[in-house]
Formats: sequence, structure tokens, C-alpha cells
Amino acid sequence: EIRYRQTDDPALLSQARADVREVYPTFTAFNPTRLLIATWDQVAHFDSVVAFSGLTNTFQCVLITDSSLSFVIFLYADDLIQWSVGTANLSAHAQAGFNAGDGIRFTTIEGSRTEAIVNIETTSNIGVPGKYLFRVD
Repeated sequence: EIRYRQTDDPALLSQARADVREVYPTFTAFNPTRLLIATWDQVAHFDSVVAFSGLTNTFQCVLITDSSLSFVIFLYADDLIQWSVGTANLSAHAQAGFNAGDGIRFTTIEGSRTEAIVNIETTSNIGVPGKYLFRVD
């Protein structure tokens, strides 16, 4: 199941502001006005209809904006990433990151397209296991 919601909940905006300011301390005036939270809940691998392994992945993406600056947080909780390949191609491991689609602006999280991606909940680009934060405006 994939769910998403837009929110301006003050508590969530405050947490997002704190996360951004901790990673980007020069943005002391950053005050987000909206969040888009998308959750992929117990997603099976590609081609799982043919041979469902019982393994699923659950993770979140939070888009944060103040209408000028934008950031994204990827969240991978402990033990909720259970697979890295589907049944269609056992050498095609999952990847994580973002892509503007222009061949120039993209980021792939380390370990993507390798067996190591299954351990994404233990790695980070900000020192918090399972949490990645990027500026994307």
C-alpha cells in the first residue's frame, strides 16, 4: 500500500524545521509551511505476484518546503527493509535516491543496485541510521 498526505501540522513542521536546520545550519531562517509525506507500507518486490517471498519493504519520503527552499527526508526504520531483489532478475538490486529526469540532477544513495541496499536502515548521510536528508530545490 502506498499512502500520501499533505500537512501543515505545527508539530510536524517544527520537527522538519529542526531536522533541516541541524543539517544545514546556515538556513536559520528556514520555516517550512508544507510537508508531503509518502509512505510505502509493506511493498512486495517487483514480480511478486508470480512468486511472493513474504518479504516486504516499508519506508517514507517527506518533502519539505517554505515555497522557496525544498528538502527531502528519506526514512528507513529498523527491520522494515527485507528484500533487495525481485524474482524477475536476481542481479537487479533495488536502488534509492531521487532523479530530476534531466540526466544532470540526481542522487543515488550509496549501496543502491547492490546487495548492500538491504542495510539502508543502518546507513545515513546525516549520521542518523536510516535517515537521509537532501536539499532538492
